[in-house]
Amino acid sequence: MVEESLVEEVSIDGMCGVY
Repeated sequence: MVEESLVEEVSIDGMCGVY
């Protein structure tokens, strides 16, 4: 569940390029 939280935060930040 930690990864999901991180992805959500990044998505809100503007996709830092984690995908």
